[in-house]
Amino acid sequence: MLLTFGPLRPLQASDLTTTVSARVAPYMKRPSGYIRPEFRSAVTRDRHAILAIAKRHNIRSVTNMSDAQFATVMIAILYNEHNGWLEDALPVIRPLTPVYQHAQALSNAWFGTNYSVWPSNLRPSVVREIMSQTVPQVGDVALPLELPMTGDTPQRAQTLANTPDNAYELLGANLRRGIYRAQHEGVVVTWQTLLSWHNAGIVDPSGIARNASLQHYLTRAVPYVAQAQALFRSVDMCHSDLDNTLPNGQARTKRPDTQ
Repeated sequence: MLLTFGPLRPLQASDLTTTVSARVAPYMKRPSGYIRPEFRSAVTRDRHAILAIAKRHNIRSVTNMSDAQFATVMIAILYNEHNGWLEDALPVIRPLTPVYQHAQALSNAWFGTNYSVWPSNLRPSVVREIMSQTVPQVGDVALPLELPMTGDTPQRAQTLANTPDNAYELLGANLRRGIYRAQHEGVVVTWQTLLSWHNAGIVDPSGIARNASLQHYLTRAVPYVAQAQALFRSVDMCHSDLDNTLPNGQARTKRPDTQ
């Protein structure tokens, strides 16, 4: 979302872009799967740390995913968030993307707004929910968080979300919250479920099907799932587990949970 001037208020994620993307989605070309080279390099460098975070936050008995598959979902989200629908529609504006991402973080820090913050595209208000270890409609949950505990303030939430190592941890924790929500609603967890939770706070399949913007988000994510899998294969990490992945992101065989 581009930073604009006017009355300042906490903004929900995609107040503007959700409506617009839902309207333009049927007319857009096939998603590009574009990844900024510098961000691809950063994620490649951090892949082992992301896998370690996935091991802490994946609940295998519920997701039926290996830890490598869960890490693949995390990386697909990171890739998808760094090339929004507008950048896909107008590639010429891609060089400006880091500028408005930085502008949103500055707005949060200076004016107390609630814009999403990269690299995980989390709002400070969601970060504070994660830190409080709660899930809407579920209540208190247990999260194996590994974050510096130095108080609960909007500024701290902003700083955590804007720092890559902490942002990866927050992303893994948020997906674990999505698992708890899916359990609460009796929903089978797939990679689409986790992306829908991260993007819109929805896990119910009927709710996902009715949300045109969310359908668009999931369509754009498909090439990123494949690229995230390739990233792990390229270093021979959990190769056999990834080869057993079904089209919906679940494993062929269920592994016992060790959480």
